[in-house]
Amino acid sequence: YAERRSMSVSFEQSARARAVLEELLLVIEAGYAEHTLQRSPHLTLLNEEWYVREMKPVMAKWMQLWLEANHVSGLQSEHLAAYITRDCSALLDAQWDAAVEEEAEGEALLAASGAPSRAGPDARAVHSRGSAEYANV
Repeated sequence: YAERRSMSVSFEQSARARAVLEELLLVIEAGYAEHTLQRSPHLTLLNEEWYVREMKPVMAKWMQLWLEANHVSGLQSEHLAAYITRDCSALLDAQWDAAVEEEAEGEALLAASGAPSRAGPDARAVHSRGSAEYANV
């Protein structure tokens, strides 16, 4: 999009998609100016910390649009963004519905028994709300 100003997916009618792409364009242009992105011979990331701080949040918005267009549902926007970015600090104090709590409790019982987890350690860390390390993943 940054070079041709055209979308490769069918979101042309979406004002939200155009807004995300315009935001991404500004981030890319800033990346070129700050020498954290290279334009030639193709877009190349030169600074991973800059990407995580500046570009990844915008890319997460774009990914969220795609996921929503492909029928991912049942998650709140901030939960989906946390999953995409792997920054779940906003979820540590989240209130979960009964089905999520029940699933997490089942996972905790599996973990305590030594049985393999169905969800993995990250899901258990969010549920426990006490893992300071997880907030920085």
